[in-house]
Amino acid sequence: MVLLSSCATERTARQVEVCLAGEAEALEFQAFMRDVADRADLKFTDGSSYHDRNSEVLGTASGPVEGGRTIYFGAESRTDTGGFTAANISLNPYQIALGMTVTDDPRFDAQVIEATTDEILHRWPGRRIPSSDTFQPRPGCGEAVTG
Repeated sequence: MVLLSSCATERTARQVEVCLAGEAEALEFQAFMRDVADRADLKFTDGSSYHDRNSEVLGTASGPVEGGRTIYFGAESRTDTGGFTAANISLNPYQIALGMTVTDDPRFDAQVIEATTDEILHRWPGRRIPSSDTFQPRPGCGEAVTG
């Protein structure tokens, strides 16, 4: 299973930190991103359980820093030219790191990447993160552990 290579490339166009208030918002955010994938004809994959199983086998740290469930999902184009990855690994329980990959298609970038970023920041607290920066746990972002 190749999952979510979009954040690991040099082609990341947008990074967005999303600060969710709990499990209900986490489920709402994931449903929203699944809908984005469907509308953009991207293949959506929820890799949360897969990540946890592999981390356990390898004996590596898994999930958010303060406990809670792992959130790890994304979508890729069927031609591997664009997509997104969202995760809370090594972050606060409901602090989501979202990376979206630039493509060679300016129309896709505008309609999917830019429009999705704008919609996310309208619906949930968050901020754009420069692609040269890394995500770190941040006080006040996604710390809620009840849903």
